[in-house]
Amino acid sequence: MTKTNKPTILLVDDEERILRSLKLLLRHEYNIKTTTDGREAIDICSHQKIDVVISDQRMPIMSGVDVLKRIKEKSPSTIRILLTGYADLAAAIGSVNEGEIYRFLQKPWNGDEIRSVVASAVEVSKQMSDLASTAIPPTLEVRDIVAPSSGPEKDKIPNLVTTTPSHERTRPPHPASWF
Repeated sequence: MTKTNKPTILLVDDEERILRSLKLLLRHEYNIKTTTDGREAIDICSHQKIDVVISDQRMPIMSGVDVLKRIKEKSPSTIRILLTGYADLAAAIGSVNEGEIYRFLQKPWNGDEIRSVVASAVEVSKQMSDLASTAIPPTLEVRDIVAPSSGPEKDKIPNLVTTTPSHERTRPPHPASWF
């Protein structure tokens, strides 16, 4: 797989040695980007296609949970993983339960577990991208129509305004049948 075809992983941790260790672990399968700054991570995800973000929980300025929440706002298809120590476990579990984070990994980590979780996250990211690219664009709906209440025009648009629930609606009649 060429470098350009590899999924891109963004690693966020305020400790350079953690970033180096994770990069060494994942560099053969993925394009790796790193940053020690949560704000920079948010900016990167706003401007580049990032498949998966792995962020440490305890960082200065912003917690990992806050970084990942902001990344979700900027790039909803980016899969988010939280790296946490035992002391931060409650915050991690709460974030997973709120749907903000795909998974959390505990420090010290197991290399095989990280590889497995990241591979799974990349697959989910790929499926989301595939789904987004094949989605049918939404149809436009007229929300507010001022229909004539009287006069000859009233009878010309009999089926234009309906009170049918949206899940029961069918295609409106062809405009040629209006007249």
